[in-house]
Amino acid sequence: MRGLVLQCRRMLLGASSAPWKERTALLRARVLGSLIEREHEAAVLVLALLAGEPVLIVGPAGTGKTTLARRLAAQLEGARVFERTLDGTSLVEDVLGPLSLPALEAGRHERCLTGHAADAEIVILDQVLEARGPTLEALRSLLDDRRATVGETTHHAPLELALGTMREATRTSSVLADRFLFTVACAPTRSLDALLASSPASDGPALLDRETLSALRARAEAVTLGPLVVRVLAALRGLLLERELALSNGRWQRLGRALRVHAASDDRAQSTLADLWLVPHALSSDPGHAPMIVRAITDATRLAIREGAASLATHAEVLATAVREAAQATELATDASGAALFLDEEGGHSPSHVRTRQRTDALGHALYHPPHDLGSRIRAMTFEDLWHLHFERLPHGMARMKAYMSSPTNQVLESIPREPVTRPRRHAAHVIEGWQKCCAALSREVGALARGLLDERPGRDATDVLGMTRKDFDAALASLHGTLTELDRVRDGIARLPRLAT
Repeated sequence: MRGLVLQCRRMLLGASSAPWKERTALLRARVLGSLIEREHEAAVLVLALLAGEPVLIVGPAGTGKTTLARRLAAQLEGARVFERTLDGTSLVEDVLGPLSLPALEAGRHERCLTGHAADAEIVILDQVLEARGPTLEALRSLLDDRRATVGETTHHAPLELALGTMREATRTSSVLADRFLFTVACAPTRSLDALLASSPASDGPALLDRETLSALRARAEAVTLGPLVVRVLAALRGLLLERELALSNGRWQRLGRALRVHAASDDRAQSTLADLWLVPHALSSDPGHAPMIVRAITDATRLAIREGAASLATHAEVLATAVREAAQATELATDASGAALFLDEEGGHSPSHVRTRQRTDALGHALYHPPHDLGSRIRAMTFEDLWHLHFERLPHGMARMKAYMSSPTNQVLESIPREPVTRPRRHAAHVIEGWQKCCAALSREVGALARGLLDERPGRDATDVLGMTRKDFDAALASLHGTLTELDRVRDGIARLPRLAT
């Protein structure tokens, strides 16, 4: 019978086969209940529960802060809930429990943790930022590490969710405020007609248990952040640094996990720009920063989409230029012994890098060394100079001059460098493989960004998506299409590169 009861309970909780998107929508509706104008706050609180991240709710009295917290707590089956209002005089005993008198009598420092924060799955603390001194330190340890230290003993807390409330945001800069990843502000309801027409919501059975939560969080580990989301967050981080709102590495890491959980709760394997609605609630514990962060997200989105496609196109062009230069590069041809080869006068190949020829004067007349009896006054002589200065007066002068001219030792010779024989440069296999991997990785990045743009592109009747119009999306897509075409040409060029013989 007990097994049948457990089986029915799992069916009621929506066993693992139920789509998470439907379950999440039902959770939001259950937390919202009859509250008016609290849809956004309910969505943040549900995500906080799914991700296991603390959430701070700020707003005047009577705006539904505690109601939202209690309804959220009711959605975790069998959860032990600890609720307490804090102020500047609250003691550690108020949060972690009183000291154990029997233990003290035995010389041990122990607390009665049962029924207090370190023994609860859900902790609701009103005016949480009013805590001071040791109480603040105890809460910080509980939120950071899910542990409570008593004396020299550390107790692991089964905490799944911590909800803090504040009536005013005057102390959101405290060290404890930074422990809350999410912050939501509850303003007074504007619509009186909706308030008057509302009716109490009917409660139902819990929709989650700890096993289901663990399954979702494990599923979220396989979710990836979309390339467009990563670009937007990178640009956002730079803009926030410029505006002197530096955030810790831990907060960015927790935001990344929350984005993956949000995508998993929507039955998606990758986060998109649609998930960025939660970023303003996660980047600052001061609600006053939210408008500035929203503007920064808009600016970052514009920057990421405008520059993302252009950056990838630049990378593709750099790769294309490198491949073109590699295809046009040449190297010296060598013979079997490895000696360089040069072109000879007949167009053949020679190992000699120079050739000799008879020098000529400016008019193209061949030059000769002067006969010895002319001394060193003349360094080089033409045919006419030889005849008139020497051979014209000798018997049989012409025959003797021709014999003199035919001797190579009497000719003025010069060395002329020969043109080397070249061939296309051959590349090592690992070099070509490196280019191929670079091209493939760039193609994947371009394709992923293109798919992200297609997923995020607004419809024809929409005018803006996080500050971007359809025209901007289409321009970026056109740029990416051109980049992919260029990469196809690069891939073909890499395939044709000559390789070293193995």
